[in-house]
Amino acid sequence: MLLIRRSITLILFVLTAASVIIIASSAYSFLTAAGGMSDDALRFQAERVLFIGIILACLLSAAFTLVILRSRNIRKELDRLIGQNRLNPAATRDGLLRLGETGRKLNELYRQIDEVSVMRGLKISALSKTAEYLCQNIEDALLIVDVTGRVIQASRAYLETEGLSRSELVDSQLPLLSNGLQMSSILSRLEKKHLPVETEVKGGSIRWVPIFNSENEISYIAVHQSADSPN
Repeated sequence: MLLIRRSITLILFVLTAASVIIIASSAYSFLTAAGGMSDDALRFQAERVLFIGIILACLLSAAFTLVILRSRNIRKELDRLIGQNRLNPAATRDGLLRLGETGRKLNELYRQIDEVSVMRGLKISALSKTAEYLCQNIEDALLIVDVTGRVIQASRAYLETEGLSRSELVDSQLPLLSNGLQMSSILSRLEKKHLPVETEVKGGSIRWVPIFNSENEISYIAVHQSADSPN
């Protein structure tokens, strides 16, 4: 089973045309070199060479046409399966098996990708639980927010200080933003410096610590809130 691109299609067409030209040239050379033969023998040999050339050209054209048609059908089937995959992944796998050996290999690749995704999901889940445990047991007033200011995690110390429950705070907007702080401005400073920044607020200060992903982009921000020491 082949998936033919335009460049390969052009190459096949050129090869087919070149084969016909070579056969015609060979026949011409044979006719011009066969001066010692009778007219009937010469005509017979010429017709024989021409017949063989026509047969070969037809076979090449037929093979070329079959490959192109097969490739087009495979492309249509893959496009259909891609659209179907959004609604029914199981049916997509069954459909791949109808594509022959390549379909079976694609199905195996599909299975391996699923296994990697599951393992990665389990690892992310474990890391999330670890981060949640550390955040809940840290003594500092700490929040973990995303780049939009949505609260992901909150330490027990912060909840006790603010008198809030975890369910009230998680998935809500960072309360500090209601005090005039602009998340876009803070994010811009973090991206520019790639270092923690501090902002002064009434009654204390806030330390914003960027958490980068593997692409060196900010995914989360740790927000440390500290109160002014009494004089």
